Amino acid sequence: MRDPIFSNIMYTMQLNQYLSIKKKCRILLPDSCVLMGVVDPTGTLEENEIFIQIRKDSFSVHRHGYGAKKREKRMEEAEAVSSIDSIHKVIEGDVLVTRNPCTHPGDIRRLKCVDNPRLKEMFNVIIFSQKGERPQCNMMSGGDLDGDVYFITWDKELVSYVKPENIHPPADYSKSQLIKEKPESDDIADYFCFYLERDVLGTVSNLWLTLCDYYGEKGPCNENCLALSQMCSVAVDFAKHGECVSRKNFSPLTKIVKSYPDFLEKEGKPMIQSQGVLGQLYRDIKNDFALDAMVENDRKMSICL
Repeated sequence: MRDPIFSNIMYTMQLNQYLSIKKKCRILLPDSCVLMGVVDPTGTLEENEIFIQIRKDSFSVHRHGYGAKKREKRMEEAEAVSSIDSIHKVIEGDVLVTRNPCTHPGDIRRLKCVDNPRLKEMFNVIIFSQKGERPQCNMMSGGDLDGDVYFITWDKELVSYVKPENIHPPADYSKSQLIKEKPESDDIADYFCFYLERDVLGTVSNLWLTLCDYYGEKGPCNENCLALSQMCSVAVDFAKHGECVSRKNFSPLTKIVKSYPDFLEKEGKPMIQSQGVLGQLYRDIKNDFALDAMVENDRKMSICL
C-alpha cells in the first residue's frame, strides 16, 4: 500500500477497532440489530408481542460471516429478486430487547416476535404493542417512542441463557420533575459552570461499574448498585428537564471503593485486576501491535516522501 493518506486511514481504523473493543466493549453480534422503536398503529399486537421486519441488504451481521464479500453477495441476492417477501426478513420467536443505559437488571426484557400481515409495510423498526398496563419500551431505562433506539437479539445461544423466570421486574422510571432553577446572572460562562457542577452522569456511571465489579456476578442486583441505577436514569436526562442528582446522594458510596478495576484506567488511584468479563476482555485485547504497525507505516512513508 503505497498511498500514504490511504494507508494511514487503514491503520487508524484498525487501531480504532482494537480500542473500541478493549475500552468500550463494542462487539458485533450475530442475529442482532439496533432499531428505532414505534407503536403498533393497527392495535393488533398483543401484550409482550413485537413485530420486526428488516431488509436483508441492510442486515450485514450473520452467524456465518462478517466480511465484505458476504455483504456484497447478500446485496446481489436482494437486487435479483423483486418480491417483498424475498427482500425482507420477518423475525419470529423469543428475543431479548434492551436500551442504553442498561444499568438495572430489569432493563433487559424477553419478548415474543410475531409475524403480522397488517404490519408488513413497515421495516427496519421495532414495533411495540399498544396493550398492557405499562408500555414495554418504558420498562427499559424509561424509554419512549420519540426517537429512542433499542437493541434486539434473536441469537439462540444468547436468548437461551436468559430464561423467562430469570427476568427481573422493571424499575420504576417515574417522569422527572421539570426544574426551573438557573444561574443568577445571564452570563453564558455562569450557565456553563452551572451545567458542569450538576452534570454527574459520568461520575455515577463509573461508580456503578466499579461497585458492580466489586460485588461480583450479582453486582447489578446489589441494593447500592440499584440505587446508583436510579440516579443514572435521572442524570442521563438532566439537560432536558433540569433535575439533577446531588453529590450528597452518592458520596457515601464512594467510601466503599478502596481500589478501581483496571479497565477504568484510573491513573493516580489504586487499581486491581478485575475478575469480571470486562476486565478479562480489557487485558486480552492487545492493541500494541496495531499501534506499532501504524507508527512503522508512518516511518516508512516519511522515508519514501
